[in-house]
Amino acid sequence: MSPVRRLLLALVVPAVLVGAAGCSEGGGPTQEQYASMADDVCEDAKEDIDGVYMDQAVEELRASLAGEGTPVYVDRPDRWVRAKVVPAYERLSSRLKSIPPPDGDVAYLSDLYGDLDARIEVLHRRPGDGRAAVEADTLLRDRFASYGMETCPPKADEVPDYEDPAKVLEALQEADADPADPAEEEAGGEGQ
Repeated sequence: MSPVRRLLLALVVPAVLVGAAGCSEGGGPTQEQYASMADDVCEDAKEDIDGVYMDQAVEELRASLAGEGTPVYVDRPDRWVRAKVVPAYERLSSRLKSIPPPDGDVAYLSDLYGDLDARIEVLHRRPGDGRAAVEADTLLRDRFASYGMETCPPKADEVPDYEDPAKVLEALQEADADPADPAEEEAGGEGQ
C-alpha cells in the first residue's frame, strides 16, 4: 500500500468511527424526553377521542330535542365505533410511531406499539366494548407506565363530559350558536 493511501486511511477511518459514534450516542431523544413527547401525543388523542364521543352525544341530544328519530349510529353503535373511534386510536398509534425513538429502544417500542395495535384491532372486531377495549388492558397500560409514559394509552375520565347531560347540553348550545348570524350580532351589539 502506498504511503499516501496509508495516510488517507489513517485520517479517514478514525473520522468515520468518531462520526458513527456521535450518531449512535445522543442521536435520538432520551427515554424521559421520548416519554414526555408520547404523553403529549396521548393527551391530544384523549381530547380527540373524547371529542368523538361528545359529538355523538350532541347529535343524539339534538335529534331527541327535535323529536326526530334516533341517528343511524345510535341504532348501529358498532358502525359508529368502527367509523369514528377506531380511526382516532389508529391516529394515536401512527403519531406515537412517528416519534424518533431513543437509541436502543426501537425493538421495545415496536413491540409495545404492536400490542397497542392488537388492542385497536380488538376494538375493531368487538366495537360493542367501545374505548374500554383499549383502556381495560392493564398489562398494556403497565408497559407504557414502566417506560415512563403517564397518559398512554389515553383513558376516559371517571365521569367523562359526554356522559354529563349538562355538559352535553352546553356543547349542543355552543355548536348551535352561529356568531356569523347577522341577527345575533345585531342583538348582541345593541345591548353593549
